[in-house]
Amino acid sequence: MKRQFAHDRSITAIGSSPSLIKMVMVLMLLGTVGHIHSQSLNDYLQIAAANNPDIQSQHNLYLAAMEEVTQVGALPDPTVSLGLFISPVETRVGPQRAKISLLQQFPWFGSLAAREDAAAQKALTLLASLEAAKQQLFFQVKKQWYTLYENEQIVDITNENIEILGSLESLALTRYEAGVAGLVDVIRVQLLISEMENEIQLLQDNQRPLTTRFHQLLNQDARPMIVVPDSLEDVAWQSIDFELSALSHPQAQYYRSLQEELELQGKVAVLNGKPRFGVGLDYGFIGRRDVSDLTDNGKNVLMPMVSMSLPLNQKKYQAQQKEVGYNKASIQHQTEALLNQLGTDYDVAYTDYQDAERKMALYRDQIGRSKQALNILTSSFSAAGQDFEEVLRMQQLILKYQTLLVKAEVAKHIAVAYLEYLSSEYNLKQEQDEN
Repeated sequence: MKRQFAHDRSITAIGSSPSLIKMVMVLMLLGTVGHIHSQSLNDYLQIAAANNPDIQSQHNLYLAAMEEVTQVGALPDPTVSLGLFISPVETRVGPQRAKISLLQQFPWFGSLAAREDAAAQKALTLLASLEAAKQQLFFQVKKQWYTLYENEQIVDITNENIEILGSLESLALTRYEAGVAGLVDVIRVQLLISEMENEIQLLQDNQRPLTTRFHQLLNQDARPMIVVPDSLEDVAWQSIDFELSALSHPQAQYYRSLQEELELQGKVAVLNGKPRFGVGLDYGFIGRRDVSDLTDNGKNVLMPMVSMSLPLNQKKYQAQQKEVGYNKASIQHQTEALLNQLGTDYDVAYTDYQDAERKMALYRDQIGRSKQALNILTSSFSAAGQDFEEVLRMQQLILKYQTLLVKAEVAKHIAVAYLEYLSSEYNLKQEQDEN
């Protein structure tokens, strides 16, 4: 059975009428039964990947870069020009009155292919950036989902403890009426119940911003109920050679792709400093002369043309090459800084994972021992009406350990989720090798 909660709903807002509550709950179940069965953490990850605005933005940048490949690989548009002579130029066969020219320019050999390669690599770089952003988003969704689970679990634990305190209140009242215990014991347990009810209200208030943040990550038009389980499956992590894995991290792959893009941009910068050629035709319109026996009288003129640009300002192209070199050095330093940071983050996350495992074992043991002590103290109070304050103190201690156990469990899952993010490409290769 899974729990679900919405952004603006709480049972307390419905009213205290049992029939009304039942009716609303039936409607909620009828409206969401199909949705509940389908909404798992993996489903939420898919929704986030499809709807998150940052991911959509980067995906559109990648598509735009793919369109650029076709553009840079095309020849420049041919140039057509038409000239009219205000004063015709006299030639042997007649006056030249107009001319039309057609010119097609060609870049240096290999320039178009180099530009295509650079543009294609730019698209791959954006794709690597998209994958890095997606992996970061997945970790954020997982972390927020676990946080929602933690909040709901603590609400449940507190409610269970309120029920136990209610039983202790009845016991204290019975012992008071029998003249075995004092009224102060009844008041003391009532104060604790009020305190816990206030704590539950605070947790429910905190639920709203947690839910809002989760919906923002998913960026859904509608805000359906968020489904969290009653319990989490245990997770484990084996330490790996992270120095090797870090090289395959999405962000590291992005920097590596960016380096390759800059290499190709450097080739383009060199070719930009080469001459460009042009091939064309000039067609001249010649008028007839008033001479009867003139050969080719009024014959139009066709003249092939060849042109070449002279890149005399080499400083501009040398500056382009230096710019690429500086950018490559910058990316290299960023890559080194990233790998160092990833290594540190991995060590911290793995330490958090081990610490959470130790705490979970400790709190489970403490809960078991505390419950044994509580049974002894409760039996003593039932028989002699003594040490009720110790009974309440021990019950509060159990609540504390139960809450800490939930927090440690969630901390362990978040640590594993972060370790998976840091080693995502490594895990993917491991799964492919196993299949």
